[in-house]
Formats: sequence, structure tokens, C-alpha cells
Amino acid sequence: MIALLAAVTQVPDPPTTAALPPGVTLPDKDRPILLSAIDGQATHLLTGDRRHFGPYFGQSIRRRLIQRPAVYLAGRRGTP
Repeated sequence: MIALLAAVTQVPDPPTTAALPPGVTLPDKDRPILLSAIDGQATHLLTGDRRHFGPYFGQSIRRRLIQRPAVYLAGRRGTP
């Protein structure tokens, strides 16, 4: 877990004028989360928010894979 946290990078909030990708619908409070992942060039967006991000679990949005943390960690088991 420590190695995973060492690889985490914080990114600034996205511009308030940034638009979501076509076909993606999120409440105003969740928009900055996805937009920051995109703007920060993340490979994954990990969230337990099933209500708002659930329809996107397992999908890539602008090359950012949306996953629940447990699914991501299960996929990393055995990975150095």
C-alpha cells in the first residue's frame, strides 16, 4: 500500500469552464473529480461512488479507467 501511495500525485482543480466528455453525465459535485483525472493525466479514477460513477465502472473515459478501489487492488495483487 505504501508503494501505491508513493505513486499518487495531487493535481489542481480543473477550470470551472471545463466540459465533460460527450455522453458523460455527472452531478456538479462529481464533475471536478473526473475532470481532474483527465487533466492530471491519470491512468485510473478510483471511486466507491456507485450512484454517480457506477455506470462508468470498467469503462475508459478519455483513457482513464474508472474502477472501484477493491477491483483495482485485486488486479494489482502479485504486481511488484
